[in-house]
Amino acid sequence: MSLPEVLGRQHPALVHLPIAAAFLLPFPLALRLRGGEGWDRTIRYLSWAGVLGGIVAQATGLWFARAGELIPPQGWYPTSAGLLRTHQTLAMAGFGVGLATLAAVLRAATRGGRVWTLVLALGWAGLWGLAGHWGGVMVFPEAPDPALESEVHPSGPGRAPGRGAGWKDGGPGPEFAVMGTAISGTKGFPAPQSPDG
Repeated sequence: MSLPEVLGRQHPALVHLPIAAAFLLPFPLALRLRGGEGWDRTIRYLSWAGVLGGIVAQATGLWFARAGELIPPQGWYPTSAGLLRTHQTLAMAGFGVGLATLAAVLRAATRGGRVWTLVLALGWAGLWGLAGHWGGVMVFPEAPDPALESEVHPSGPGRAPGRGAGWKDGGPGPEFAVMGTAISGTKGFPAPQSPDG
């Protein structure tokens, strides 16, 4: 397995830092609007942590999708619509808003600039919150959004198309059924084992 494939498998774990930074950033920004100038270092730290962590998350997500054959080997984007495309679109849009937020943080000196920075930070948190939600639906298909039950589990809860028992039944799942393609078991990704052994 190549280094990008190994690192790509860490994508579900590596997204937590940048999402947390984006979620936390609006709080010190709002406190600074109320006159708390002592929050500048925290604001810069969270902004940089979100952007730098976002670079790692974007890269590992791309490697994970390529290794799992969810996008073409040299591709940048899924070829068909579905949860992965929604997840990736929200993540990329959020990264763009995160870069704009960082730029605003580094420039915002006036109250008007600080309000705009807070608006950007809220947009960043919202976009990455949604991207994280859809990523979670793909990684943990046992507890999907009820409105998406048929897309995540076309063959019924806990089962992927053409597979036997689900993860809780001791079978090979969860198959990460995304757009009808199972991640586990492809290109060196072993099927996850049941938590019971």
